[in-house]
Amino acid sequence: MVFEMVIVATVACAAFWFIGIKYAVLLGIIVGLFNIIPYLGIFSALALSVLITFATGPVSNAVWVGVSVICIHLIDANVLLPAVVGSKVRLNALITFLGIILGEMMWGLSGMFLSIPVIAIFKIIFDRIESTKARGYLLGGDYEYKESAEKKMKTR
Repeated sequence: MVFEMVIVATVACAAFWFIGIKYAVLLGIIVGLFNIIPYLGIFSALALSVLITFATGPVSNAVWVGVSVICIHLIDANVLLPAVVGSKVRLNALITFLGIILGEMMWGLSGMFLSIPVIAIFKIIFDRIESTKARGYLLGGDYEYKESAEKKMKTR
């Protein structure tokens, strides 16, 4: 999550600098930090960034800041989060994304946080049991299952 936060903060800093607002680096870091907090964090960062930009510059810059924060969040939530978090725990990005959505639907905010570790636990279990290695391969895309299947085919 820290790596994802750094990426979001960097992209936000670059976007704010490109727009030409005052305190671009500070607001970018705030957006990155607040992005860690699900649901409320991005709205807080949006409100704070737009308010500070509105107070220190023209209204058009405040609108562009709002649009850029929303676009950054959409890309982060739908592309970056599943890819970064899934790669660190060696899970498929689609499975990670679906797990986060299902976890939120079933258990709310705590389900979002717990879905990735639960999927990772299932992947470890599936990888260790011979009859369920295909499910582990589906969850993680490791080539251990593929290599073990190739070895079995060669020995037959």
